[in-house]
Amino acid sequence: MIAKYRAFIIAILCVKVLLISVWLFSKNGIMITPYSTNISSLNHQLYSPRSKIRAKSSLDSYFVYTKGCVIPRRDAFDASVLKYYSKPRSIRNCHANVPLTSQDGTMLYLDNRTISYCERQNIYRKPNSDFGYLEKDKQKFTDSVNISSKYIRVTCYDKSGKESYTNYHHFIQRNESRLLELDRRLKEHITANKPAEIMNVMMVMIDSTSRLNHIRHMPKTRQFLLKNMSAVDFEGYNKIADNTLPNLVGILTGNYLNEELTIRKTQRHGPFDKFNLIWKHFSAKGYTTMFSEDFPTIATFVYLSQGFLKQPCDHSNRPLALAMNSHWLWSKCLGNKSETELLLDSTYNFVKTYRNRPYFSLTTISRLTHDYLNHLANGDDHYLDFFTRLHKENLLNNTVVVFFSDHGHRLSSIVHSEIGQFESRMPMMYLMFPAWFSEKYPAIYQNLLDNRNKFTTNFDIHKTLKDILNFKGQPRLKVDVKLRGQSLFDPISGDRSCQTANLSMHWCVCKMDEIIPRDESLVKASVEFTMREINKEIQNYTMCMPRTLRNVTSFKRMKYTNQVNLTVTVIKLSIDSNPESALFHTTLKYNEITKQFQVVDSISRTNKYKHTADCVKLKHLRNYCYCKNQTSILQ
Repeated sequence: MIAKYRAFIIAILCVKVLLISVWLFSKNGIMITPYSTNISSLNHQLYSPRSKIRAKSSLDSYFVYTKGCVIPRRDAFDASVLKYYSKPRSIRNCHANVPLTSQDGTMLYLDNRTISYCERQNIYRKPNSDFGYLEKDKQKFTDSVNISSKYIRVTCYDKSGKESYTNYHHFIQRNESRLLELDRRLKEHITANKPAEIMNVMMVMIDSTSRLNHIRHMPKTRQFLLKNMSAVDFEGYNKIADNTLPNLVGILTGNYLNEELTIRKTQRHGPFDKFNLIWKHFSAKGYTTMFSEDFPTIATFVYLSQGFLKQPCDHSNRPLALAMNSHWLWSKCLGNKSETELLLDSTYNFVKTYRNRPYFSLTTISRLTHDYLNHLANGDDHYLDFFTRLHKENLLNNTVVVFFSDHGHRLSSIVHSEIGQFESRMPMMYLMFPAWFSEKYPAIYQNLLDNRNKFTTNFDIHKTLKDILNFKGQPRLKVDVKLRGQSLFDPISGDRSCQTANLSMHWCVCKMDEIIPRDESLVKASVEFTMREINKEIQNYTMCMPRTLRNVTSFKRMKYTNQVNLTVTVIKLSIDSNPESALFHTTLKYNEITKQFQVVDSISRTNKYKHTADCVKLKHLRNYCYCKNQTSILQ
């Protein structure tokens, strides 16, 4: 009889054990979440970041799962993304061109078999200006030659005397008198601060690249970095502001842009020479510095701004970028290379030139990715080649590499989706250290690994850069969770939240505690408030048309508990407006008692205004203005 019902009895016992286990887990406050790749279902769950104990499998479903912040894991190839993801349109193959000139170090090599002669012309920075350049000292040559200038334009002529070839070259020239001064500073730094290591820093930024889009479009580069260079991939890295300038300023100064403008008594449009940029700290302690960018018309510090009066670093490519720009616009190639390759080559040459002394470099590359979500794929081979060369030649054996982006894509159609809003706030951030670092400093390296799945921001990168410069070899034993900038060498607290990190709820991706059903009267009131705020921005500019509502594309109402245990209502709102279907996204605080709204941080434009706002010069107003006289603008 017992044998007959043995299977049934065993099943009943298993169910009882399972029920008791669930009761024990829930009693101890452990959140049990089965692995799911269905992102849409994750988005509609209620998350409580207050759990005191983290389930072992939590990171299967979350990028960050801590007491202070929960960020659900997103699949880079989720079904909701596929309609935006595509093979990029073909870009001209520059490698098909046959170059007549090439360079190695300061040597310019010339293949003179098919030409009569060439001319080289030096390019100089215009005095006290980031705009314009000078071309001087034209010289004729017919053979390879050693170059003593920084930038040159080469023009060659065929046997009939017709111009047949143009190229540009950037040479990293050592300034020996400057190096003597830097050596003096380095000795003072070593004597006064006794750093445990002197490590170089090489920062490379790709514009408008979320971590997930990097996974989609640069698989070869990503795989090489993870496998060959032990890249630390920060999955919980959250931007602090909308576009490039404020996000980069956060990394370079440790301050928000408005704070740095106020502290340095600088106008919003610059010039930015007074900014306390991190490369100044490195230079003061003996490091050679470089700052290079492409796309010179919209470069970080010059778009609708004055840039720098003085060249900000020992090495810069700005005069060359300006000179190359018109040539690139019609040819898309410079010799046999793309603009991206040329900038990476300059960075490689800088690293190679200064491989035996301390350096800091920042290279930002925008043109390929700024306007097109899927064009990133066209850069995969370029970046793979760049990192492979540096790695194989052992040029990074004493260098910390920061490979990152300023933000995800802000202006393509993906940003109108929920995952697009998420990606725009979650740029890629990889840190790589020399092979010996993890064994020599295991406590620091373990913190780096642990912090991969902590909530981190631009301010933490700034603090980490300062710790590299003044490297002590030991992590801090205790870190105040309220410090908005925390070194990634130290353990980032699990208590860290949007509020303790001093990050606006408009940008912070940590999940709120609760999602509340839609209230149509509140939708109407919040939309009317937002439209009034937009029109306030342009009300004193008579050349701009007032905006009206076309459609509400998204509305979410949430609650969270702030640092003083008060419940705050938050609204996330996306709207489509007239004229010209301008799309906006904003975050509002709502006071349930007074029925008043407050804009959190800003109202973001999420599609391109192109030339429809050219009648205003102030950068932030272009997001809101639609010029009444479009005919004169087009002309």
